[in-house]
Amino acid sequence: MEIDPPEQAQLPQIKDKDLFKSAETGDCSILHSLSPLQLSKALSLRNDDGRSLLHVASSSGHTKVVKLLSEVEASSGVVNIKDDEGWAPIHSAASIGSVPIVEILLSKGADVNLKNDGGRTALHYAASKGWLEIAELLISHGAKINSKDKACNSDLIAVPVNISVLKLHMFQQLC
Repeated sequence: MEIDPPEQAQLPQIKDKDLFKSAETGDCSILHSLSPLQLSKALSLRNDDGRSLLHVASSSGHTKVVKLLSEVEASSGVVNIKDDEGWAPIHSAASIGSVPIVEILLSKGADVNLKNDGGRTALHYAASKGWLEIAELLISHGAKINSKDKACNSDLIAVPVNISVLKLHMFQQLC
């Protein structure tokens, strides 16, 4: 599905693969060349893994691309869409430790308790990789610390940050 409608013929033809390459490399120039309608349509594109441009930019750590895509009016409708393995962009951002991308996604309504096909939430990934700031951010947005994945592991099994996360959770319960 190419996103350039015939009435937009004055703009250069941009192929879907070029848009995904742009999201992967962090090159905003191609995305900036799109009309608002084209950019809105681009949000619904999927690659062979079922990943959107927002998925690719989030997993690649490209904050500028995520910000640009999230500013499109239709972005709130795709922020929780899952890829073929059930990952939403928030899973990817939490997994790579990108606080700015997690913040952008949360501001657009990302579901902190959304589970992938393995039953894991963004907090599972943040906790298992030791991303304390992201874990705190997710908890402050309502992430459940006792959520279990399909193997019955909870977020607190992730040793690197479990004590800090638990302290934060307990402190919030007291306030």
